[in-house]
Amino acid sequence: MKNHGLKFDNQKLQWCLLPLKLLTGVVKILTFGAKKYDRNSWQNLDNGSERYFNALIRHLTAMQDETGNINLNALDPESNHPHLWHVQTNAIFLEHFRQKAEIKQRRAER
Repeated sequence: MKNHGLKFDNQKLQWCLLPLKLLTGVVKILTFGAKKYDRNSWQNLDNGSERYFNALIRHLTAMQDETGNINLNALDPESNHPHLWHVQTNAIFLEHFRQKAEIKQRRAER
């Protein structure tokens, strides 16, 4: 008789669904930022949510030309990386600040 293993992980997140290669651009932007500023300094920025929201919108609008066409390959002139990678990175930053505020709120409610 064959012994079959069991693992009750049906309700857990399936991280294998995330195509990690799609995050390469985010990592390149994080590396660019670490060299330009300092490693993880984005986490300590005053008014981070507002500032990274503004940066996200600037990069997003830089992908659209005057006729409304979207260029997914438009490059940021400073980093020479796609604006889309900056958008993705800024969205991750915003989620960081959202989670940080949520944790702070939960602690205050105790």
